[in-house]
Amino acid sequence: MSSYILGRIIESHKQQYIVKHENNIYNCYIKGKKNHAAVGDWVYINKEIYGKNSIEKIQERKNIFYRSDNNKRKYLAANIDHIIIIVATEPSFSTDIIGNLILEAMRCNIDITIILNKDDIKEQVLLSLDRIKSITPENIPIINLSAKNLTNKEIIFKMYNLLINKTNLLVGQSGMGKSTILNKLVPSAHANTQEYSKYLGTGKHTTSHVKLYDLNIGNSFIIDSPGFQEFSIKHININDINKGFPEFSKFIKECQFYNCSHHHEPGCAIINAVLRGDIKKGRYSLYKKIIKEYQANKKYLRL
Repeated sequence: MSSYILGRIIESHKQQYIVKHENNIYNCYIKGKKNHAAVGDWVYINKEIYGKNSIEKIQERKNIFYRSDNNKRKYLAANIDHIIIIVATEPSFSTDIIGNLILEAMRCNIDITIILNKDDIKEQVLLSLDRIKSITPENIPIINLSAKNLTNKEIIFKMYNLLINKTNLLVGQSGMGKSTILNKLVPSAHANTQEYSKYLGTGKHTTSHVKLYDLNIGNSFIIDSPGFQEFSIKHININDINKGFPEFSKFIKECQFYNCSHHHEPGCAIINAVLRGDIKKGRYSLYKKIIKEYQANKKYLRL
């Protein structure tokens, strides 16, 4: 497609996309109702066809990170190297959402880091860490910080090795301080910050759409996404689930029955591993919950 320009989508607004090529910005639409692009996609654009710039083709992706609500895909971002999951000591976060985010990231072969924000609320730190560790694999790093108490340089220094030469996706529930962290990393972002509702114990959405920012340190980018209060993964299959629980693999072959569901059967090596402490109880509970949801959603159609 030598006559077209290759650029990267840096922002999306429903069917409108902002594409950057070198130092030029193009407002584009995409041809065809079934062609869904995402921030982070590399695309070929045709300039000013009938007065509009059109996306003609999406280059093959490394991955596409999305959630599936009401039997529809909701794309967050494409071609991601690293995902940063933001949680906080308050308001309370959902371990189910963290578990789903981890599973989706592992499906996409994306490196994962969890940031525990607001660690200046000392009485909540240990409890929050225990909750996070109960449902995460051992190899996922967890970083404590208080974004509002760090300068821009301090937070960049603390996160530098996580971000350098990667496309990073920033995700989290509303009210976790994600916009504060983004503003420290990219002061020009001017992301709106909002104190969480003490009455409801939840945060308010302060980001309305997905947007990619250049961090100007090496080939490093960060993609901000809207906060959410749920993250459904109805699109996953049994292979995705098994991939998301790698610590189970060495025990599964020891089960007494080849078709063991790992729920109640005698001689289940997974249950025995949980009882011995070789598998975290929280991880096993998360696995059972995801399997139950998977079985209920077997009729889900990929759109």
